[in-house]
Amino acid sequence: MTTILSFLSFVVPFVVVIGVLILIHELGHFIVARRMGVGVERFSIGFGPILLRWRGKETEYCLSAVPLGGYVKMMGEENPLEGEGSGVVDPAKSFSLKPLAARFLIVFAGPGMNFVLAAVIFAALFMVVGRPVLPSTVGPIRDGGPAAKAGLRGGDRITAVDVTPVASWEDLLGAIQAGGGETRQITFVRDGREHRAALTPAPSAGRSSLARGRQRRASARGISWSPWMGLRYCLLTSWPSKSKSAPARRPSSPSSAPAGR
Repeated sequence: MTTILSFLSFVVPFVVVIGVLILIHELGHFIVARRMGVGVERFSIGFGPILLRWRGKETEYCLSAVPLGGYVKMMGEENPLEGEGSGVVDPAKSFSLKPLAARFLIVFAGPGMNFVLAAVIFAALFMVVGRPVLPSTVGPIRDGGPAAKAGLRGGDRITAVDVTPVASWEDLLGAIQAGGGETRQITFVRDGREHRAALTPAPSAGRSSLARGRQRRASARGISWSPWMGLRYCLLTSWPSKSKSAPARRPSSPSSAPAGR
C-alpha cells in the first residue's frame, strides 16, 4: 500500500504539471489560429482513446487517455498523428492557404505561451516568497587579496562604496565595477561600529572585482508586485549565455561573479 501511495504521489503531480503545460501550449495555437481566421476542427489534450468529448460551434474538444501530449487540428492541414485530412474546407479558414506570417504566428504561439506561463509563475513566486538576495556581508577572507589588504574580516557588513549605499552583494559588485578598477572608499560595520577603508579591486577577465572575499548565504527579500522581475528572471534562465546566471546561483567567489547589472 505504501508503495502504491508513493508511486501515486509522484505520478499525479507529474501528470498535472504536464497537463497544464500542454494545455497552455495548445491554447496558444488555438487562440492565435482563431484570431487569424483559421477553422479549428479539434482541440485535444492527450492522445489515444478519447475519454471525454464535447462539441462547440465549430470545434470538438477532447480529453484523451494518454496525457503526454496534445494537438490542435486545424482546417486545411493533415494531422500526422491520425493520418486524417480535413477534407473540403472553406478556403478562407484553411491553415495552408493563410499567408506565411499568419502561419508562423500560429506555430510560434504554442512555445510563446509557455514562455509567458514561466514569466507569470516566476512573478507569482517573487510576490509570495520574495527574490533571493545575497547580503553585503563578507565571508571568509583569503590572504593576499584586495579584501585582506583593505583590512576586511569575515562577518563585516559593507554598507557603502564611496557615497553609494549598498544593501546586497549585487549592489556592492555594481558599485565597485563602476569604478573601473580604481581605488574606492568603502564603509563597513564590524561589531556594531562603523569603519572606513580604501579598497583597490583586482582585475579579473577585464573586470574589477572584490577578489577572495566570499559572500554569505542568500536570504529572501519580499516585494509586493513583480511581473517585470519575473520576466527578467525568465530571460536569464532561458537565454543561452555563459556570462549570465540566475540570482540564486551566484558563484561563491566574487572574483568569478558576473558584472553588476
